[in-house]
Amino acid sequence: MTLSDSLPTLIWCSGSDGLCTYFNQRWLEFTGRTMEASLGDGWAQDLHPDDLDRVVQDYYHFLQHRQKFRLEYRLRYQGGPYKWIVDFGAPVFDSSQGFLGYIGGCLDVTTIKGSASATSWREKYEAALSADMDDLSSRIWAAEVAIRDRMEDGTGDPREKESLDNSLQTLIEMKRDKLGME
Repeated sequence: MTLSDSLPTLIWCSGSDGLCTYFNQRWLEFTGRTMEASLGDGWAQDLHPDDLDRVVQDYYHFLQHRQKFRLEYRLRYQGGPYKWIVDFGAPVFDSSQGFLGYIGGCLDVTTIKGSASATSWREKYEAALSADMDDLSSRIWAAEVAIRDRMEDGTGDPREKESLDNSLQTLIEMKRDKLGME
């Protein structure tokens, strides 16, 4: 067992191009993927779809500027649910100050952040749309809360804002038409 495998941290390394070259055993166990499937940009397949563009864009911004970073995102746990991760990355330089890449470590902060928030508003919305009458009220409420929370967080993406608005309107109509609520 290597030192990186004995730590309770998900550890990764990248080359100067930003593509990942190493993941410790903890990372592989967490994601349920093999080393081969994770290398390069394969690890990004486990990012939550709502976080993917932001995380990749931020990562490449820091890579271009060779800066330390801290990112928060949701990462799929063993091919199933998503968990909240805080990822710390630090640039690595050789003795001549040539950039070699990054070394990073991730912590699972789901218990601190709350596992319910790891489920996206879209997942809650889809669950509300497919709920039977017995679950409909609670599913609509959960989706509505998640959508309003996302709206309060703010989004710079006009497509997401439009999708949030449309989804909220659909839920309001469902409450009125199927549950007789205003």
